Amino acid sequence: MRHLQDKGLISSEMQPWVDQIRKSGNGATHDLTAIEKDMATMIGTFTYLLLQVAYEARATMAKMLGQAPPPHSGS
Repeated sequence: MRHLQDKGLISSEMQPWVDQIRKSGNGATHDLTAIEKDMATMIGTFTYLLLQVAYEARATMAKMLGQAPPPHSGS
């Protein structure tokens, strides 16, 4: 998550949500327990929104401004 924060893809307003998702993911990884439907929905929604901000929104704004789309570093 620190990488996403350093890249500016996670804002300070998103941090509590990110922390909850991280904790749920850690629990599911180490305890192998199923997560609740609401948490799974939240994780899916967050991932969708993050990808929109990271890729679609930036490319759309660049296009609207007549600029080249931002490069995807992949790192």
